[in-house]
Amino acid sequence: MFLAAIMVISVIAMPIALAGGAAAQAGANFDDADGEEVSDGQTKFVGQTLKADLGGIEIDEPEDEIELRRVSDGEVGGLVSTLTVEGEDDDAYTVFETDRRSDDQYVITDANRGTDINSSNGLTFELVEQDLNVEFDEETVDNEGETLVDFEIESDVRNTYTVNISADGLDDEDLADIFGDLGLDAANSFEDGESGEFFLDEDENRITVFDAEGTHALNFSGIDAGEYEFDVEVVDTTASASDTIEVVEGTESDVEFVDSSVDVTQGDIAEIEVEVVGGQDAATLIIGDEEDDGYQAVVDISNIDEDQFTIEFNTYLAGTNSSEIVSSEDADVEITNIENDSQNGIDGILDTGDYDLFLDGTVLGDDYDDDDVEDFIDDAEDVGALFVNDRNIGGMNLWTASSSNAGEIEDADDIEAAIEDGLLTETDTIAFEDALVHQIELDGVGGLFAAVDEDDLDDTLIALLGGDEDAEGVNNVTLDEDGVLDLNIEQTRETTQSNRNPIELQSLSADEIEVVYEGGEVFVAIESVDNDLNWTRDVSDGAEFTVDLEIEDARTLEEGDDQSPLTRLNDIDEDDELVIGSQFGVEDREGEFDVGSDDVIEVEAEDEQAITGETNIAPGSEFNIRASGEGDARFVKTVSDVQVTTDGTFSADFDFSDRNVDEEFTAQIRQGGFDERPEADGLIVEGIEEPEEEPEEEPEEEPEEEPEEPEEEPEEEPADETEDDTPGFGALVALLAVLGAALLAVRRQN
Repeated sequence: MFLAAIMVISVIAMPIALAGGAAAQAGANFDDADGEEVSDGQTKFVGQTLKADLGGIEIDEPEDEIELRRVSDGEVGGLVSTLTVEGEDDDAYTVFETDRRSDDQYVITDANRGTDINSSNGLTFELVEQDLNVEFDEETVDNEGETLVDFEIESDVRNTYTVNISADGLDDEDLADIFGDLGLDAANSFEDGESGEFFLDEDENRITVFDAEGTHALNFSGIDAGEYEFDVEVVDTTASASDTIEVVEGTESDVEFVDSSVDVTQGDIAEIEVEVVGGQDAATLIIGDEEDDGYQAVVDISNIDEDQFTIEFNTYLAGTNSSEIVSSEDADVEITNIENDSQNGIDGILDTGDYDLFLDGTVLGDDYDDDDVEDFIDDAEDVGALFVNDRNIGGMNLWTASSSNAGEIEDADDIEAAIEDGLLTETDTIAFEDALVHQIELDGVGGLFAAVDEDDLDDTLIALLGGDEDAEGVNNVTLDEDGVLDLNIEQTRETTQSNRNPIELQSLSADEIEVVYEGGEVFVAIESVDNDLNWTRDVSDGAEFTVDLEIEDARTLEEGDDQSPLTRLNDIDEDDELVIGSQFGVEDREGEFDVGSDDVIEVEAEDEQAITGETNIAPGSEFNIRASGEGDARFVKTVSDVQVTTDGTFSADFDFSDRNVDEEFTAQIRQGGFDERPEADGLIVEGIEEPEEEPEEEPEEEPEEEPEEPEEEPEEEPADETEDDTPGFGALVALLAVLGAALLAVRRQN
């Protein structure tokens, strides 16, 4: 009889360690071993060879037989087959095939079985037919260049299984090339008794892949062009599937510079654009020739996932051992000689000048020497040049915007759009609570900003100003706790009260500013200039300030004994200082309405009546205007979201068509943060007289000139000439005639 303990049936799915002929035999079938043990209640798959341990059954003779029966509606059903008992006593077992069986529940039992499956002395199990699906994710693949294609092997009912794969027209060596680039072990992976990921069968021209479930990146490099049907069979079940891929002639893979000439300002980040040809996914870039330049960086490029990508090279960090010298969004890049003297042996920031660029699809990797580098330079497919130029130091321009609009400025596109839309205007006077935007013309600090380990430029600037004690530099770079920049905003002596020190802005926080760096310009927006800022004393209307940005970074200035990145240079000569400054004033927020000759706003009892005015608050600011009547003519009308234009004016259209002539009202600006709410009296009139326009003066008509008569020789006057015969009289008459004509023309105009 069966023991109450669980009995096991098994099938060999994968050899653990086979050597020599055993490996060859296993590679051929992988289903001719003793079988796989199964426990009561387990699920097995159609096609497997199963083995049941019968050691707990009382068997009189080894030839005794037990039965395999179906289970139907919870009862022992019809006979399927009679199983042969092998071995004796506790070692008794039975082995049977399932390839001709269908999906169903089964029980192994003896003649003493009961009809109720729950009370029978048998072992129950379920047979399921394994499904299998295989699919290439592309219909075609190149045999040169972009040669990788994903091949998915999937079964819904089984996670771990082994498959045989073959394709007409491909031998075992072709399959080894196709599958061998997956990081799997080499062909005949069972050598020396070690198990592996796959096994090649040269007689059958097929490959056996273990643990086949999943997506595999197959490499068809060098495979003859043609159409191939890949047949996949699970080695121990009846499951099989196939899919077809067409291999076409590809293009030789390579990499090349988009622009062979790259310009960058000293201290900025050079953008070296690379184009990928034919699916190249790895390459090497060398920046500089050590013999000529005293500097050389060997950059390993891998996992390229775009047809064109950019390598960012930080000329401020170059020559250090920071891992942030090079970076890319679309590839993995790393300087492999970062600890070598050719890379980190330079003194200070990378000098201006031109540096050779060498690019090739050859991968030097990590294990190379100087000769390998020289050979690479000699054989590089593409050669370019990096030009490191002198820094351009300009001035500082000041702009203003409303606080809400300034808070939406996050990049260069936002700045451009704000200027185009009139929401950011240039000025030297701003109203309290508006934003002050400093436009600092200074290139060559992009690498400096990138050397700070912060997520955004707002925090980066605060760190560079020494305003964050916990701020750090990027990998292997230390940030001076005092910062390396100073932003000094100080009241002018002319607007400082007597017996008082000038007001100074002592510090800023990242929440109070927005910073953008683009194209050699730094935009620093203080989002609201008010007394909530950390001034030494409250600021009042009419105060004026100078603002200076001072760079104290030793590496940027190329000064001092220690020119490590992010090191402050405290002892600096005035001649070596890098200071950029400007001046601005602040005013109370004011506004006024446009009024007529009687100092009242005049509107008609019609629709679309404009109430206008002007203000000193930032263009783009918005507020509401309310018109309200009193007494018997009570009414309230409001126009919302009135916007200040670039010239400081505003206009709101009201509908007074339901009101009467001679009704009075008060117009008032609501919101907008004005110090005193602007208001004016208004009157509804029958008609608004348009101001008379002065007539344009017509140009004076020039009299037509009489044709000049040829001058006659003067006749000799007789000796007895009278005084009335004055010489030149004719010319005087002509002059009087001209003046008379001119006076006549003036009278006609009047």
